[in-house]
Amino acid sequence: MLRGASLKGAPGSNSRGRGVSGGRGPLRFSLPIRNQVLLLLVVGAGVSVGLSGFVGDAPNRLVSGTPVSLWAASGTLPTVGMAALGAVWFAACWLQPSRPLHLAVGVSAAALLLLALVAAGQAAVHLAQPTKPAARISLGPAFWIVAACAVLVLGDAL
Repeated sequence: MLRGASLKGAPGSNSRGRGVSGGRGPLRFSLPIRNQVLLLLVVGAGVSVGLSGFVGDAPNRLVSGTPVSLWAASGTLPTVGMAALGAVWFAACWLQPSRPLHLAVGVSAAALLLLALVAAGQAAVHLAQPTKPAARISLGPAFWIVAACAVLVLGDAL
């Protein structure tokens, strides 16, 4: 095509030289992400819980532990509670920023941080065996990532 040539009047173009759809595709519906930082944090926390261990279970201090997922270690209730609070964060990514929204996100972040601590305690109680006093339960990478994301979300909400 020649430099400076226009597509005006060509079949399939509008008066501005773009395609009939206006240069966007056939679907014009879009839902803008209003809080990209929150979206990154909720996806990071969700991926870490899904792919890494929430706690580690080691037979003694010398051997590194095997990772245990959140739902296997602490049960259904803390897992569902953490997922529900994560869903609040996920929905808040697309809502118009306002004072009540920031308050709700901040409260849910504090609740998620406390729930992560409770889930880790329940996991330790569940995995501890009285017949093996040398066994050690440690916090796994998913716990630390969830806790860090909750603290960062709390800071972002303030």
